Parts: sequence; structure tokens; C-alpha cells
Amino acid sequence: MNRHLQHFLGLGAILLLGACAAPPLQFVPGAPLSDDGLQRLSGTELDEVWARPGLRLEAGRGFELDSTSVSFRDVEERTRHGATRIGAAPEAFPISTNRRLSIEASFRHHLTEGLAESPHFRRSAVAGDRTLALRAQLIDFVSKVPEEGTLGLTRTFVTSAAEATLIIELWDVERNELLARAIDHRRAGPPGSELARGNEVTSWVEIERQMQRWARDVRQFIDQLYSLGGA
Repeated sequence: MNRHLQHFLGLGAILLLGACAAPPLQFVPGAPLSDDGLQRLSGTELDEVWARPGLRLEAGRGFELDSTSVSFRDVEERTRHGATRIGAAPEAFPISTNRRLSIEASFRHHLTEGLAESPHFRRSAVAGDRTLALRAQLIDFVSKVPEEGTLGLTRTFVTSAAEATLIIELWDVERNELLARAIDHRRAGPPGSELARGNEVTSWVEIERQMQRWARDVRQFIDQLYSLGGA
């Protein structure tokens, strides 16, 4: 292989590894404590992250994915061939029961798979001493894509398929104490304001991609907490 090509490929690999490495979390100096005693952190791609001042996680503690849940925004039902009232085009659409169940299952599945890749996340057989509980919620989940035939539309182009806010909490089970929290609002869709064809198939693909991104971010968040020390 050409020596210059080898050098180029080697540099590319180093840059790729550097891009994948998560920056260290740091307490924001002077940041006020939240009502539950947490302090703001920097060094994360998540919107907002807090941890208990002085938090030091010990290696070898058992983990449990204690609960996952998805809550959906209440959206007015619309008729198959027209809106229920005259006005601006709707920006959110109802989600069927079957699709809601699929979204809930996808959320838990990707979180479980993502956490399994963490060197720190070790499932605990039973909750108890030294167990950490991870609680995950998606709130205000809303679809931005109408079901086929809704409003009499045959083609729909959207900038996002869905939106939701992720809330992650890490608890010390033995002490019943909140150790850290992360909040992240994201839309599932193409980058920027790019328009894409919106239908049940394409919207599900984008939702699955966003679930995978959140699972990656949660794993990184847990791994970063192990390198955190001091306030």
C-alpha cells in the first residue's frame, strides 16, 4: 500500500476515534443546586445534565433498568378526509394504540441493547445493597406525520417524523437517593430543516434511528459518570 495512503488512513482512524470519544463531564462552577440537591454539569451532548455534588461511582456496583415509560401528547382526532375545524394545517397527529405499543417496545429494546455495551452497566439479579437503578422516560411524544389518508392527503413532506423529551434518572436503591439526571429533547428526522417524505414506513425508520441515538447517549452518560469526581 502507498505510504501516503497508509498515513491518510491512519490519520482518518485517529480522527474517527477522537470524534467518538465522549468528553469528560465537569461540574459547572458556581451553578446553583436544584430542588433535589443536584448540580449542573457540562461536557455532554444532552441538553441538560445534573449530578449530586461530589458524586463518585464505584466500579462493580449492580445496575437495574428499573423502569421505562413513554407518555404521549393528547392530540385532537381528525376525520379521515378533512380537519375537524378550518384553520392552519395541523402540526401533530394522533398515534394509534398499536403504534404506541411499538414505540414503547422500541424504547426499552434499544436502551437495553445500548446499556449492555457499557463496561460499567452490569445487571443486578436482585435490587438491594449497592444497586443502582436507571429510570428512563420519554414524555410528550408526538407524531408529526399523519396516517395515510388523513386529511385527504396523498403525499406529505415533513422536517421531522416525531418529537419527544428524554428524562434519565440514576438512583441509589439502598439510600433511595437521586444521584444524577439528564434531559434531552430531540426530533426524529433528517438533519437541519431538510424536508423528507413522511409516511408510516419512513417515520418509523426515523423513530428507530432516534431511539438508537438516545440509547448511545444514555450509555455515554453512564460511562462519563464513572469518570466524574469532586464538585
